[in-house]
Amino acid sequence: MKRHVLRISTVLFLLIFISAGAACFLKKKPLIYPRGPFFPLQIKIKLNFSGSPLKYLAQAGNHLFWTTSEGELLAYNTITRKIIWRFSFPPSTFSLVRLFENYLYWGDGEGQIRCFTLAGNQVWQTGLRKKLTSPLAVSKKLICVVVEDNKLFGFDREKGQILWKYDSPEKIIAGPALGQNWIVFGGEKGTLFKLDLSGRLRFYLPLGERLTSAVLIEQERCYFSTRSNNFYAFDLRKNKIIWQINLGGESLTSPLSWENKLVVPLWSGVLFCL
Repeated sequence: MKRHVLRISTVLFLLIFISAGAACFLKKKPLIYPRGPFFPLQIKIKLNFSGSPLKYLAQAGNHLFWTTSEGELLAYNTITRKIIWRFSFPPSTFSLVRLFENYLYWGDGEGQIRCFTLAGNQVWQTGLRKKLTSPLAVSKKLICVVVEDNKLFGFDREKGQILWKYDSPEKIIAGPALGQNWIVFGGEKGTLFKLDLSGRLRFYLPLGERLTSAVLIEQERCYFSTRSNNFYAFDLRKNKIIWQINLGGESLTSPLSWENKLVVPLWSGVLFCL
């Protein structure tokens, strides 16, 4: 009788041990793609086009849009995996495409600014015939761009008409960034400028350190970094710095706003989440 009980106990113990081991194994087993990461990643498709793609890539539904260093705007369908249309223009390093409310905007090497539909039809074209020295900044009513380093132009987004021009006392090296009520940019002497949407100067702040090229406006706050590796949060209503932090490296591009957090990539290859 005792041997029978002992045998049953041993079997139960082995079953429990095996079940626990299997549970631990399944728990530690990594998720397989597409539910989790799987490395090394493999190339599924390649596209050939002239020039290298510029920094920004725009997406609308099943379509991707980007501009190249050779002066092309390309539209790519992710389902058919084909370039469905393209448009050529005088190239410029500042010809970065912007997508806003299902319209595409960009400037070119001859100072022309264009608005296209997602189907590749031109809506309007405005020619400044002057050198653009910044990518376009686009908001609901306004488009802003820097011309010849220190002139900031404001355009009507729907019609492309020039609304105003602001002559900056400093060469503009950061921005412009467009918000709901404000325009922000940085000057080469380390000054932060704030304009209203009519192009009138409302405030400026001498920081004493040069801004990098990236400025982000999120609601009533402005975020930017400097060559001294400092990252700032600036209140646009109260006109004061809320906080600052030294990241130990220079920002690579504009910070990304994501779920009430700021993701900041650095040239050194470090990624910060604030």
